[in-house]
Amino acid sequence: MITIQTEPLLTPQFALERCSEIVIGIGCAILADLLFSPRSIKQEVDRELDSLLVAQYQLMQLCIKHGDSEEVDNAWGDLVRRTAALEGMRSNLNMESSRWVRANRRLKALNTLSLTLITQSCETYLIQNTRPELITDTFRELFETPVETVQDVHRQLKRMRRVIVWTGERETPVTLYSWVGAATPLSVA
Repeated sequence: MITIQTEPLLTPQFALERCSEIVIGIGCAILADLLFSPRSIKQEVDRELDSLLVAQYQLMQLCIKHGDSEEVDNAWGDLVRRTAALEGMRSNLNMESSRWVRANRRLKALNTLSLTLITQSCETYLIQNTRPELITDTFRELFETPVETVQDVHRQLKRMRRVIVWTGERETPVTLYSWVGAATPLSVA
């Protein structure tokens, strides 16, 4: 403990030293934040959204093929985990800055859409257990085209919307119609 009772003229010097310590501490905290804090999570969210859309399409491909149920279960579980992780990213983005309010609302809606796509894909798989003829050859051929990028998915969704308009709602299984409808806003995110 430092006292100034014996030498009162040292008071300004002690005050100046203490203020200097505070300023240096604040400067170090700012520098550490700049160096060690991650940049905005927004770019990571954008990359994950693109990757998630491709994975959603690939899940629907698996469900249309009506292949191995274990493979479908694994893909389904992975997408549910990734959608939950996206929700966590949304929370981080919300805490990051108030400027991401609109992005936060959009991510909340996209999270719901992602879960809808998973549900529609799995329903398509389950429907084929009892009524495999419901999925026509037209849609089977559309989903045979492999996709690797978001642009591939955009092209395929565009083709599917055209086919649905051409064949009509009545000739399109409800799960596919709903899936394409839910995937469209996700593809323009």
